[in-house]
Amino acid sequence: MRWTHAGNLACLHTVRSDVGNGRLARRPSGSWRARAGLAVALACALVGAGEGHTAAIASVAEQRQEVEQRRERVSDEIQQHRNELHSTESRLQDHLDELDDIEQRLEVTVADVQRLDRRVAQLDEELAQLEAELATAEKELATAQQRLAATTSELVATQEKLAQTRRQLARQREMFAERSRASYVHGGSAAMVTQLLDVGDVSEFARSMRYVESVLAEDRQRVQRISGLAREVEATKQDLAQLQQRRIAQRTHAKSQRDEVARLVEEQRQLRAEVAAQRKERRQVMLALQADRDSHEQLVANLRQASQQIEAELAALAQREERLTAREQQLAQRQAERERRTSPDSGGSQDSGGSQGSGGGSAAPASDGRFQQPSQGRITSSFGYRTHPIHGTRRLHAGVDLAAGYGAPNYAAADGVVVSAGWRGGYGRTVVVSHGGGLSTLYAHQSRLAVSSGQQVTGGQVVGYEGASGAVTGPHLHFEVRVNGRPRNPVSYLR
Repeated sequence: MRWTHAGNLACLHTVRSDVGNGRLARRPSGSWRARAGLAVALACALVGAGEGHTAAIASVAEQRQEVEQRRERVSDEIQQHRNELHSTESRLQDHLDELDDIEQRLEVTVADVQRLDRRVAQLDEELAQLEAELATAEKELATAQQRLAATTSELVATQEKLAQTRRQLARQREMFAERSRASYVHGGSAAMVTQLLDVGDVSEFARSMRYVESVLAEDRQRVQRISGLAREVEATKQDLAQLQQRRIAQRTHAKSQRDEVARLVEEQRQLRAEVAAQRKERRQVMLALQADRDSHEQLVANLRQASQQIEAELAALAQREERLTAREQQLAQRQAERERRTSPDSGGSQDSGGSQGSGGGSAAPASDGRFQQPSQGRITSSFGYRTHPIHGTRRLHAGVDLAAGYGAPNYAAADGVVVSAGWRGGYGRTVVVSHGGGLSTLYAHQSRLAVSSGQQVTGGQVVGYEGASGAVTGPHLHFEVRVNGRPRNPVSYLR
């Protein structure tokens, strides 16, 4: 008010100077000074009032500009956080995909290790059985060798005994032959009679004859006995020879069995070593995958924590943006109201109604109490929580998406004042219209704008054209309805 008071004083000083200098015409009436003074006061009051309104409007505009700048800075910061969140979530998804791949590979590797563990255990059992069979075969071979050695020794002894018996039989036969020859040489029976006559003693002769006969009989018996013994030894030798052949066959079979089992044992040991090597290799792969999994799980946990922190910061920034937007709308309404009151044709009393829908205390929708359609397109995405098509996170879709085709016109849903028109971070080219009473609408992702900040618009007026600016996957209009900065389902407000 200091500026207004100073203006009034300056005005009064100017008028007084004009009166004193005769620049104001005198009237015939003697009260011209009183009338002049009243005129001066009225003129100064009018001048002061005009200057005060101008100053107030300028102050509101400055405040609004400051709030808009702050809101734009917050919007830029939100976009930076969204970009950072998108990058973080993209990295998070990459690590989750990698983690899923590791888990699948680890599952297969663990199954391989378990299968190889079972295979090694099975091979160990089979190897133990084969080694037991090998030990039995070794014992059987040793027994066969011992039996063969005993039979061979017995056969050798029998052969020696047979040879000795044969030699003895040969000597005995030779002695018998010599006696027989000697008896023949001496003339046989005639010679014996002659000898008997020569002796002259019959009894002596008889004794001699009996002796000779006993000797010959004994020789015959000895020859027969030795011959029988030779036959027995020969039979024993033949039996032992046959037994030796059987023993040799048994030893050969036992050795063959032992060699076969030994071969199986060696093959089993080699197979077990190969499977154990495979198991060791798969275990090393499993340990490496487990370490890789733990590393990715830690990275995922860190990225999730970072994502949550960014989302918390985004939520705080969104609240700041909503407060600044609401403040910006209030200032825009105040500025529009003061401009309306100071306009020459306003009469200073048009507080509500009509196309000036920003001056009252309630919203100014269409005549039936609902908003007009902001686009001729169909709704492609509704209001509510959904998975963001770019960021991949679940969040509130604060409006509805309508698609009519690139470049199709977008219309103001109702009368109001444009409180923001320009680039708005992820919203792209955006128009925000205040309809009074804390009610506002937002038109985002436009290809170009048809209105500017501070402009009055009427329902159905073109505010821009459909596009794909900002964080989008294709051209459409993103339309929001907010009450005191809080999003509402636009379908509830549309015709």
